[in-house]
Amino acid sequence: MERRKFLATFGAVGATALAGCSSGGNDNDDGGNGGSDEEVVVDETVFEGDIQRFNFEVEEEQTITVYINNIEGVRTTVVLTDADDETTETFEAETESTGMHEASMTGVYAVNITTLGEAEVEVALE
Repeated sequence: MERRKFLATFGAVGATALAGCSSGGNDNDDGGNGGSDEEVVVDETVFEGDIQRFNFEVEEEQTITVYINNIEGVRTTVVLTDADDETTETFEAETESTGMHEASMTGVYAVNITTLGEAEVEVALE
């Protein structure tokens, strides 16, 4: 537990901050919401009633960034688990939210998404 390093609290952010710029349109050139050094490993839409688990490979000390955009509904719950299947972060998003976590070990991490509506989910590694 001591090796886990929490980089930022999860919280609501503006659409401009999520997009990374103030211009409209799609971010097809670099994978979406993050910077050009990010590798998008999950880019999905989750619907009410679905409990989705997305697995992805992570290297130790990589930053995992989770972006949530609730399209419809009141809340989306995100649970991030590490390579030992231990919960590392949990947060709820009511509109648009983002959260970051530094990986404490190499292996397969997972993000588990439950929504009360419809939500866009993006997970990026840097």
